[in-house]
Amino acid sequence: MIADKDLIKIPDVPKKLIELTGATRKLPTVYYWIRIGRRTYDGKFIRLKTTKRLGTLYTTKRWIEEFIGQM
Repeated sequence: MIADKDLIKIPDVPKKLIELTGATRKLPTVYYWIRIGRRTYDGKFIRLKTTKRLGTLYTTKRWIEEFIGQM
């Protein structure tokens, strides 16, 4: 189970990406990663993991790090 304190709202993900990687990504890119995914260097598609609580999409720092690590 994911603790509420670990949840990051999707609109806050671009700021978290800057903290983690220094790279700037816009919010539409994050939604694209959630819906469609991104192709990795070995050719498979990966998606940013999310969870929905009370109608709001969230992700976690760990899921963002896993997503970045697979790119």
